[in-house]
Amino acid sequence: MPTSPFYFRSVQSTGTLQVQLWVVAGTSADTADLALQFDPALASYTSFTAPTGWTSATNAATRGIVGVSLFDSGLGTAVVGGASDGLIGTFVFTPIAGAQTFTATLINTNSNATDLSDSNGTNIAAPLPAPFSIVLSANATVTAVQSSVTDVAAGQTVNATFTVQLSQALTTSATVNWSVAGAGAHPAALADF
Repeated sequence: MPTSPFYFRSVQSTGTLQVQLWVVAGTSADTADLALQFDPALASYTSFTAPTGWTSATNAATRGIVGVSLFDSGLGTAVVGGASDGLIGTFVFTPIAGAQTFTATLINTNSNATDLSDSNGTNIAAPLPAPFSIVLSANATVTAVQSSVTDVAAGQTVNATFTVQLSQALTTSATVNWSVAGAGAHPAALADF
């Protein structure tokens, strides 16, 4: 079975996931049609960005499928190709709270196709890559909730509640660093804990 010229890369940042679609060096085409399928229960589609020199037309995400058509912007050069791997474009998603993984797949169906074509409009055989899957990073925030705590005499106990809120990957462990900073006539110290 031939190897696909396509492959995925990802970039995660707080609140977004960027899925980049690349082609290997030596792949040459003047147009590209992409159909990317994803699970809308895990992320919502935000946008698509084409590389400089490309024009793109993107269909709205429908039932977890985003369609994109790319072509050169009249520059007279192939939109994909060269001595090094080429970025076809970047799909941006917003993970749904509680989502632990994200999977994207290039597809070919009767109404959605992924293909490359040369300057004559001839389709270039391009096997599809394996589905792309990633474990989403956990974002943890720690909030110290403390109602009115007044200064107390040495040796007395003061209760404080700390709430840890996790978003996204709920099964991923996270390290919480904490410190004690006391104030008043009898400030708390690390030895008090």
